[in-house]
Amino acid sequence: MVKIQSLFTSLLVVGAVCLSALEVSAKPDNKAPKQPAGNPSNQPANCTAGSVTAGLLTYTSCIGSFTGNDVTDGAAGGGDDPLLDQLTAGVFDGLTNWSLLEKVDEPGNGSVLRWTETSEGIGKWSVSTPITSPFVLSLKAGNSWSAYYFANPSNLSISEGLWNTLGVSLAGNGNNGKGLSHASIFVAPGGDDPVEVPEPTVLAGLGLIAASSLSRLRKKPA
Repeated sequence: MVKIQSLFTSLLVVGAVCLSALEVSAKPDNKAPKQPAGNPSNQPANCTAGSVTAGLLTYTSCIGSFTGNDVTDGAAGGGDDPLLDQLTAGVFDGLTNWSLLEKVDEPGNGSVLRWTETSEGIGKWSVSTPITSPFVLSLKAGNSWSAYYFANPSNLSISEGLWNTLGVSLAGNGNNGKGLSHASIFVAPGGDDPVEVPEPTVLAGLGLIAASSLSRLRKKPA
């Protein structure tokens, strides 16, 4: 009889333990579900996260990032050059008369554009002939691109600047931009020509002409 009671007690204990385990497993977990690791480099970057300059100017506005290639043959229409199609549609300040100045695939010199990468996703750009009109610098990194527009309303002579790809495509832990694949510059001739100040000799000549005209008017009979 004692053995039966002992066995019965053991069964009760085992049952209680199993029931407790079932209750714990059924209890909802208030913690946020664990997200898959994923690759931050696959996340789209916002162009505004990037720092792109031209001399002392920062970019006026930007678009991107977009997946794919920004430039192929530099001809608008047909969808082969997504960036030029957007530019000629007036995406920046309604300007439509854009043309590709140059695209450079590797660090170093093009015929006009030059860019260097001082560390991954960070570098400098320059042009051999200063730009005095509105222009766009486009950056391609990984499988994404972003375009940065400089209105240049004062028609400054721009010949160099800095860039990074934080607004194009992220690498590693998401704190750095990917290495630059290529850079392109588009220009839109427009705006007023820089105002030239007359030379002192020219001003003196104009003054003599004005004085002579005034003298003749005074001598003219009423």
